[in-house]
Amino acid sequence: MIQWWSLNGSWNFNQQVYTSNMVLHGIIDDVRVFPSDAQLVTYTYLPLVGKTSEMDPNGKTTYYEYDEFQRLKNIKDYQGNITKNFQYNYANSCGPNCSVLPMQTFNGTATISYPVGVFNINGKLLGNATTQSQYISVWTTDTADSHTGSLAVGTDSMHFNFTVNSGRVVPSAMTGCRYYQFDLSYNLLDGVRNFNGSYVDFGDGKGMHLGKTTGDTPVVLAPNTTVVTLFGYFSHIPYNYYIHTYPDTTKKTITFYHNDANESQDLDNVNGPGTSLTLLKNIRGNLPQFIQLIGGSGYQQTSAQTVANITNWNGINSITEWSPGNGDGVNPTKNLNYSQDFMINNRGLQKIRTSIYGFYRNGYRDTTFKISRLKSDWNTYFTQLQVLAINEDHWNRENLTALPQLNFVAITATTQNHQDDSNSPLIPILSPEIDNIINQVAAGAGQTVTNGLINIASAGGIRTTASDTSVNLLKSKGWSITVNGVLQ
Repeated sequence: MIQWWSLNGSWNFNQQVYTSNMVLHGIIDDVRVFPSDAQLVTYTYLPLVGKTSEMDPNGKTTYYEYDEFQRLKNIKDYQGNITKNFQYNYANSCGPNCSVLPMQTFNGTATISYPVGVFNINGKLLGNATTQSQYISVWTTDTADSHTGSLAVGTDSMHFNFTVNSGRVVPSAMTGCRYYQFDLSYNLLDGVRNFNGSYVDFGDGKGMHLGKTTGDTPVVLAPNTTVVTLFGYFSHIPYNYYIHTYPDTTKKTITFYHNDANESQDLDNVNGPGTSLTLLKNIRGNLPQFIQLIGGSGYQQTSAQTVANITNWNGINSITEWSPGNGDGVNPTKNLNYSQDFMINNRGLQKIRTSIYGFYRNGYRDTTFKISRLKSDWNTYFTQLQVLAINEDHWNRENLTALPQLNFVAITATTQNHQDDSNSPLIPILSPEIDNIINQVAAGAGQTVTNGLINIASAGGIRTTASDTSVNLLKSKGWSITVNGVLQ
């Protein structure tokens, strides 16, 4: 269904290219004729069920998901974030003093699938479960749980029949969180942050709940854990970093339980060198379903830089930033092991940050890995890209004209030995390439974006008159352009 209205009743032909990230189901006629001043709203429906999507006049889409009984389950915004979740509980449908309870995460959203971490009524981690029967078995062994009531299989694997004991209160839900894991053979873990999940098990019998905001300090810190507060490099908001020490260097499995929200697997060191992060191995499990950032500072093990063992990877489409980093200034990310086109499902990518600190502090050093690994035609595919901050090693000098939303472009010259080695001479970015970058940005994002920034750390190269027209256009729209440290 397409609904429109005219603001003043006038009908004028308006030729325009209208694009969005809306996923339409079924066969539709996508030719739209409407007044030039019309406000267009587009709907899609699933027959006999209900509305599945709604795109507003600004091109933002709201999605509607239904459960197996065709009841409305989730309402999601245009980025895939759940804005409303509906639970259907049938009080007393399983007998006297019995209630049907759903499994939920700590933030109250429905748990998507197994395996999950099993938490008791007080939020204590009891163990992991791969099936509903295993969840019940683990949950029931806890004294606080058994004193409250008994748990039995419900209408489906994510619902339970709960019979409350006399004098006790029925919990609002059963708590279960999906998780991802790393292995670490070292005596310290440096760089856990609140946005890594809702609970961290350090793998040595110690664990703790993480704060709800970046600067929120948990009520109880795990033993052998300290907290340091730093401010974000770009956002300047506080981040709590947790440092956990171990008695030895034997292998530990570190588990992050999450709410399937926008948490991230990006660990970032506080201390230098960040040795522990270079030793992280074997990432696996379920990443948060609405993860927005894929990153990590100083990851250097191939098994920590792959999505091959991420169970839900093919269902994730919410990532807006890819940022391998060099948090300690000593250990850049190396040995990237992502497969070709691994970001194909995340067309809404907005930021690629692989070099932001200068000539000798690149986010990653791996001459076999170009950003075209994200998607072979990344420069025409990720049309929502806003930030491109890379090293000359990191691309094939693809044309930037088809990226209409770029507002921050930073290209840094590389070294002759292709390492962060200050003893290695720099390879200057030559004038023709500098002119090309500026001209391409002007022809693309420069047509609509204002107050953008181009910074080409060229190590000696300068632009020529070949980019004069483009520089004048961009400056007229408030852009700042710096080449070789000189403001143009």
